[in-house]
Amino acid sequence: MKIELTYIVYLDWNVIANLESGQLPRLEKKLFDLKNKNAISIPFSAEHIKESCNIKSKKDTDKRLEYISKLSSNLYFDHDLQSTEYRAVDPKLVHDNISKSHNNNEIEKEFYKIINYDVLRDIRKLLKLDPAKLNNISPKNAIDEINKVLASQENKEKFWKDYDGDLTFIGIIKTTVDIIEKTFPFKSLYYENKYNRLLCFIMMIFLSLDSFGFWSDKREAHELGSHRVDSQHAFNGTFANLVISADRRFCMKSKATYGLLSIGTKVLNLKIDKDEIMQLLEAI
Repeated sequence: MKIELTYIVYLDWNVIANLESGQLPRLEKKLFDLKNKNAISIPFSAEHIKESCNIKSKKDTDKRLEYISKLSSNLYFDHDLQSTEYRAVDPKLVHDNISKSHNNNEIEKEFYKIINYDVLRDIRKLLKLDPAKLNNISPKNAIDEINKVLASQENKEKFWKDYDGDLTFIGIIKTTVDIIEKTFPFKSLYYENKYNRLLCFIMMIFLSLDSFGFWSDKREAHELGSHRVDSQHAFNGTFANLVISADRRFCMKSKATYGLLSIGTKVLNLKIDKDEIMQLLEAI
């Protein structure tokens, strides 16, 4: 259940890392000033904890966890198969629980265990989608272009001859999610939390945008599982008012995703939108 808080600012891990290392003093001061006045809330998530631990030094990990605690005031956005909620938790406790657990998110495992980078690239070639074109237009216009290509007569005859469903991008995503839900092995848990369906949609949209060539991950990032982390951060961001990230690919895919799903969360890039970020925070 979404809990009503003050204006919620969700920071991608790259922003938190830059704050913690002292690279963003002006933004850090503004965020802490607003947080201390209870004008904004800055939650952390399990994804932040996992990414904060990508260093070997326990001392550095502890330092990062302490900073997350200070920045978030221990406000934790918690999502699992059974519940989705904000609650008060020490990041060190979340870290300990993650470290002890050998069970990754089961939805992610089902979606991503057989995904191959070259297969994703082949899809855009078969459909004759041009990444250079998609990446130089707005997310909304890119979705319109994808819809046009999907519904072209040539592609209909090649790929959709026996398909009588909705040939729009979101229509195909919906059909895919419906199929996944029918075959998902953890149905009893899955249906306990209505937000699992939203997570499914966002995962499949991110994956499809990668396939179609819209701000796709590079091979190394894909093989490290960036698509999993990014779609989870984008899901977490739907429960916030503002998402800030230093990753332009993440920002563009999140904007496209939120537009498709009519989600009102604003997404800003740390570098490109730095003036807008400060103006927005100044106005709170």
